[in-house]
Amino acid sequence: MDNEWTWVLYLVFAVVLIGVFYIVDRAAKQREKQRREDLSAEASRLGFEFRPEFQPQLVDRLVHFGLFSRGHSRRAWNVMDGRAGDVKVLLFDYVYVTGSGKYRQAWMHTMILFESGRLQLPAFSLRPSSFRDKIANAFGQQDIEVEASPEFSAAYVLQGEDEDLVRGFFPESVVAYCTRHPGLWVEGKGEQLVYCGGRIVPAEMAGFFQEGLDVLDLWIEKEGVAENLDLIGLDRV
Repeated sequence: MDNEWTWVLYLVFAVVLIGVFYIVDRAAKQREKQRREDLSAEASRLGFEFRPEFQPQLVDRLVHFGLFSRGHSRRAWNVMDGRAGDVKVLLFDYVYVTGSGKYRQAWMHTMILFESGRLQLPAFSLRPSSFRDKIANAFGQQDIEVEASPEFSAAYVLQGEDEDLVRGFFPESVVAYCTRHPGLWVEGKGEQLVYCGGRIVPAEMAGFFQEGLDVLDLWIEKEGVAENLDLIGLDRV
């Protein structure tokens, strides 16, 4: 009899567990559906084309950036495709996974890719410094120092293939901007600049786009970008 009740309890537990998983999964799918609809509306407001499906070719095209070579199961979707002046712009959701099993973790971001012939950037990566980076630096991790601004060097990890060339793209004005805006995560190479954020809610997408444009202006002439801002409903700060 005891064994029978044990099996009944196991069965009830399994049914409850399956029910919980079903509810959680359905809620997650509903949130994604609502996000997709809200982003579509935001894309229309900005005058951008919206493509919600996965875009494997976009990830493949950006794999030369460190942001797009981390982890596995890398995916880009909810792409908002448009222009700001003569600059091509892609805003999109991005996820990559680290670990597996119970150690599996998905990292969600919202990205902006800027592409322009007026961007001629060295290969570089700028990201916030963490405690782990301080340990890694002690063991030889590259971190390009900007001697004129110890605050900048303490707040960020700056890396690149040609250190002297990268330093040349971080003059006093750029360093001062980055120091005033802690937490920036930017990568550049050639005609491409990538601005990375956490997972941005649709209602804050226009503000995130504005932040990206401000970062873009650090390395590109402003005329071609600013001329189209009124058309997409953004103001310079």
